[in-house]
Amino acid sequence: MNQPLNKIQHIFLFLIGVFAFSSMASAQINGIWTGADITFTKKDYASHTSAANQDRLTDTVWITRQTTEGIFNIKTSSGYATYNSPKGTKWAFGTTADVSKLTFRDWQTTVNDNPPGMVNRNMVLYLEVDSIYIDIKFTSWTQGGAGGGFSYVRSTDCRSFVEIKESFCDSLVSPSKKYVWKKAGVYQDTILNKAGCDSIMTFVLNVYDQDTEKKFYSGCGSVTLPISKRVVTATGTYTDTLKNGTVCGRDSFLIANVFIYNVPTKSISVSACDSFRSPSGKHVWKTSGTYQDVLAAVGTCDTALTVELTINNSKITKVTEAACEQYISASNNMYTASGNYLDTLQTSTGCDSIIDLSLTINNAKLTKQNRSICAVSYPSPSGKYVWGKTGIYRDTLMSRAGCDSVLEINLTINPFTSSRKITSCEPISSPSNKTMYTVTGIYYDTLNTVDMLCDSVVETDFTKIEPSTSSQTISAAINRYHSPSGNYIWTSNGIYTDTIPNEAGCDSVMTFDLTVETVSLDVTKTDDVLTAVATGVDYQWLDCNDNYSPVSGETSQSFTVTKKGRYAVELSNQWNKDTSECIEMNLSIDKLQNPFGISIFPNPNNGTFTIDLKTAVSNVKSIGIYTANGTKMFETTPTSQLMTIDLPSSVSSGVYFIRVYGNDFVFNSLMIVD
Repeated sequence: MNQPLNKIQHIFLFLIGVFAFSSMASAQINGIWTGADITFTKKDYASHTSAANQDRLTDTVWITRQTTEGIFNIKTSSGYATYNSPKGTKWAFGTTADVSKLTFRDWQTTVNDNPPGMVNRNMVLYLEVDSIYIDIKFTSWTQGGAGGGFSYVRSTDCRSFVEIKESFCDSLVSPSKKYVWKKAGVYQDTILNKAGCDSIMTFVLNVYDQDTEKKFYSGCGSVTLPISKRVVTATGTYTDTLKNGTVCGRDSFLIANVFIYNVPTKSISVSACDSFRSPSGKHVWKTSGTYQDVLAAVGTCDTALTVELTINNSKITKVTEAACEQYISASNNMYTASGNYLDTLQTSTGCDSIIDLSLTINNAKLTKQNRSICAVSYPSPSGKYVWGKTGIYRDTLMSRAGCDSVLEINLTINPFTSSRKITSCEPISSPSNKTMYTVTGIYYDTLNTVDMLCDSVVETDFTKIEPSTSSQTISAAINRYHSPSGNYIWTSNGIYTDTIPNEAGCDSVMTFDLTVETVSLDVTKTDDVLTAVATGVDYQWLDCNDNYSPVSGETSQSFTVTKKGRYAVELSNQWNKDTSECIEMNLSIDKLQNPFGISIFPNPNNGTFTIDLKTAVSNVKSIGIYTANGTKMFETTPTSQLMTIDLPSSVSSGVYFIRVYGNDFVFNSLMIVD
């Protein structure tokens, strides 16, 4: 009896149609790649660790090359190994057409230690782990450690692999028609694909031994059987039948084990204002009543929820109010302008009670007045304040509308009395200029006001400061003594007075008991050394050419001059000081050429040397290197007192002059560069 075709048979018929030409093609030799040729190239000095420079043939063989030596399998080796690379491969000259006749050896032996000799010759590469043969021809080879570049053309794998899982009724014929399968199991069959290569098909087969299937079903409240669509509401075992089913043309039976979950229920009572959104969020109810809602399952089934709902509506009350300046509503909102406002409160049921407020704001009235009085103080019109000074003040009265009326008063008070306090070294005149105050005391004087309305009595608290006096004994002034005021120069012994202002600005009379000591201001000169004749005093040598500025550190009786110029000495003790005349100093030739003892080392040197300027960088302008005929070879500006100079390569070996230009000297010295 003929049976309808099942799914797997349809697949077989389709595959047989696609590969119909396979019956006319010769079977592909197992393990030989016959696909389209590709070219692989590794350029000179390209990184062998980059995937782009590796021909990854399979999961176990990746061909590449370092910048020298032969090719190797970087998947299993870190570099080339003599007579053992590429690892996992064997080689022979020829083609896969004669593979059975070829003798395969390692790559180095095959090319006879002469890789350039294999270029443009047909070869066969055998992958040992995968048992695969590949046609390959090298087209270039960089020899002599010049970068490790190479390239070749090789065949590719055109085989295809298919896995099919299916069940059949009695028996199944394979696509190649070589096999008939009657039992469940895993089988393979091979036919040619469109490229003329093997298509290896793996079948995972199951044989229908009966047309009965058992399944488990569960549901909340009910379950619908899949074949008959019958709805069952109780837990149990049910049989569902499909007549003349698609499997082998027989009736199909479904044994359904059904478990029915109970649907949980819940009731709640809710009160809300105006409207209520259901717990599921799917409904909005605006009237009181009983409603149904469904809550998403927390466990297995959704919950059926019954809601007893009471809706309380909001209340609106209209109110008219008037206020002064501002109004505070029942909900504590502040309004400062007339208008209509909505104010919200809560009722006893918890819902909004809305007040529709019509508000009138009455603003305060401002009135300005000028007042001028002859009195000590002025009471405000409201009686709330008493003002005792001239100024602008505000007072508040009640208007007819019950709101504040603000009165702004510009007040002028013409006082009966005023007071002042004065301290002076000299007598002062009274405010009316009628008398003079010559001694310390409190005085009163009477004036008329400008408008002649009120008399003004001025109280003056006057303090008369008398001149201060002091005395001082000066026992050893050098040659002369300048008075503190600068008005006198005293050159002989005696009692003297001088007057200067004290802290209060009044005269301070000072008396001096003066003894003048004659001290020589002469200076002797020996070569470059200046010596003050005077003894028993303090010394500070001065640079006359620099506005008599002190020479740093030179505070001894003698001073060794290191720079041409004019110098003087300042003599001082605890009482005063005096200065000698300036002396012109022209230094010896050695001091002019090298005043600071500049040194250079090492000398001779190889073009790198150190120079010690022995003076501040600010005293030196530049450092230069010159040839014997005066050609400048190098010049720099000093950056530190002790600095190392590295001459450029243009300064070759020879004898040179090093020249240091200072602010007032030029230093020359021979230097030898080896």
